[in-house]
Amino acid sequence: ERQEGKKSVAHARILSRIAFNNYAIQTHSESRDYSEATEQAHQAMEILTRELGEDNFLLVVPKNALAAIKQDKAEREPSKKKKAELYKDAEKLKTEIVEVLKAKLGELNPATSMAMGNHGLLYQEMGKFAEAEEMFKNSMKALVAIQGPEDDRVALIHSRLAQLYRCHLEDFSKAEEHYLLCIKIQEKVFGPAYSQQQ
Repeated sequence: ERQEGKKSVAHARILSRIAFNNYAIQTHSESRDYSEATEQAHQAMEILTRELGEDNFLLVVPKNALAAIKQDKAEREPSKKKKAELYKDAEKLKTEIVEVLKAKLGELNPATSMAMGNHGLLYQEMGKFAEAEEMFKNSMKALVAIQGPEDDRVALIHSRLAQLYRCHLEDFSKAEEHYLLCIKIQEKVFGPAYSQQQ
């Protein structure tokens, strides 16, 4: 039986977007009070799971909001135990997001590639550098297949890999290689006068 009003899929989709918007707003506030966004994301997930099942595509948005909230909290959490728990929760959500996107949209899809890149950033924060490297490489492989090798999003992944190699893996030759590729793509796409500071 199709639900209407506040129990409907349509309402859950709106709640999902509001939850992510509230998260984004709170990242710029001093309090960083994510309680409302968290509640909205949980409500959306409850409705969507009940109406469409546990592996439905529409769960990506509220799960993304919750993962981002937990990741931000983990970054600022002084307790090592609580930090680890928050990162573990975020990792689970991001893994589920990547898996459902692969299943529904395929690996060679911009949304899937973006999710893999974001998952790589989480792994980097967690100190899981091999996993971060793999996610970044998978993201780049998909983007190159879709957009070609000279795309600004490909340049972004080169930049992320360069930072990973320079700051965490101390492989400076690989870092240099990826920085130079990033610069080359940005110059081709935006022109030689382009700067991220503009």
